[in-house]
Amino acid sequence: MYTIKTVKAKENLILSATFQNGIIKEYDVKQLFSIFPAFKELQRTKGLFEKVRVDISGQGIIWNDDIDLDARDIWEKGIEVGKTEISANDMVAVTLVRARRKCGITQVQLSEITGICQADISRIERGIANPSISTLSRLAKGLGLKLNIEIN
Repeated sequence: MYTIKTVKAKENLILSATFQNGIIKEYDVKQLFSIFPAFKELQRTKGLFEKVRVDISGQGIIWNDDIDLDARDIWEKGIEVGKTEISANDMVAVTLVRARRKCGITQVQLSEITGICQADISRIERGIANPSISTLSRLAKGLGLKLNIEIN
């Protein structure tokens, strides 16, 4: 899963990215200087590196219109440095994304099947929504699955 929840700028052009599955990875941006010269601007422009933020989809991070980085690159080339506890919303998000991808459908297609707005599905999949049991049930049914809720 390559969805980033949070990103922080650290010293020496190191990023700390927390992924939706709770894994924390550090990524050295300097490795991009020789590949993508635009990234050198992060070193030249005072305060720019610290302005890093997660894009709206969680699929990458951005600094400005010219400099961005894909979450997959951070996941694959970053160094795992820890793990955080996963929230209930993030557990739902990870489960929904996996189920939808296993069915081979897009958010738009799931929206058409369930009548749930695609933007709402996106928010659920990013872990920033608190869906009702009714909404989760509709999503499960739309994926040909059953919703099981367990309290131990």
